[in-house]
Amino acid sequence: MNNMNHLTIIIKPTVLCNCQCKYCITPKEIPHSRMPLEIVEKLCKSLSASKIYDSFCFIWHGGEPLLMGIDFYESVIKIQTKFFDKRSFVNTFQSNCTLINDEWINFFKKYRIRVSTSLDGDQGLHDINRLKNGKGTFVETINNVLKLKQERLLAGVVTVLSKTNIQHIDKIISYFASQNISTRLNPILPCERVDEKEDLSITPNDYAECLINCFDNWIDGKYENGDKIAIAPLTEIIYNMTHPDTPRLCSFSGKCGENFLAINPDGDIYNCGRFCDIDNFKIDNIKNIDVIDDIIGVKKSLIRWNNENEDGGNCKDCEWFSICNKGCPNT
Repeated sequence: MNNMNHLTIIIKPTVLCNCQCKYCITPKEIPHSRMPLEIVEKLCKSLSASKIYDSFCFIWHGGEPLLMGIDFYESVIKIQTKFFDKRSFVNTFQSNCTLINDEWINFFKKYRIRVSTSLDGDQGLHDINRLKNGKGTFVETINNVLKLKQERLLAGVVTVLSKTNIQHIDKIISYFASQNISTRLNPILPCERVDEKEDLSITPNDYAECLINCFDNWIDGKYENGDKIAIAPLTEIIYNMTHPDTPRLCSFSGKCGENFLAINPDGDIYNCGRFCDIDNFKIDNIKNIDVIDDIIGVKKSLIRWNNENEDGGNCKDCEWFSICNKGCPNT
């Protein structure tokens, strides 16, 4: 992810979703359009013309990307193989996993596509916020997660930390350790985009204390089988302490303006998926771009927060700056 010749593209083919998670921050007023294949073809064509990048990771996000159907993605892969060598690109999915069936499993196996999902702990914790038609989604999600895991198609899970589950971090990690499932802890932190989620968002101090507690218990072996799973961002923080020149995790890399791109159903381009509904971070529309290299300068300028205060400032003066590189601008 940190190599300049690799680009990760977060694609939102639809913002429609079959679930109604309480902490969803996708604005209700966003048009519920579906990405036409013409947008996919224009994107792949502009990527293939790049003189900067020679490998690509397509992350199909949403909304719920599986709502587009298998036929759509079969067509997508035909387009990709038209423009790229098969060894130069990979597809992954971020799905709620409630729509997965044998047909989807066979599709993922056919193209060696890995899938990640969101799981907020065991059933009692997960079903508080992750709902479909007013009911919890844990049973559907975990059944399909285990199927993906059995077929070696599971990329991992994301656990959203909120006021409803952060006090149960030990229970959460113990559950994942028992299932041998790695997770990434994503906090709902107060920022402009989550102001309306004050009942769920946690404070930075809450998050820090949670990570410290989790790390201590993980290292001390208090999670049975905990040594068999990765817990992000702890794994990345440890790595970055020993490899400050090649930091891992997009939010710690300091290079997200170079290595990431996001695109909405209508072809609008943003720095990453976290900005896809913020007009100020819109770069252009893919219909206007012949070579993706042409927008890299604009991408960098939109998040020049990372290069501010070169001569000082709270972040630059911090002894741990090389580990987080000021973090994600979205928070």
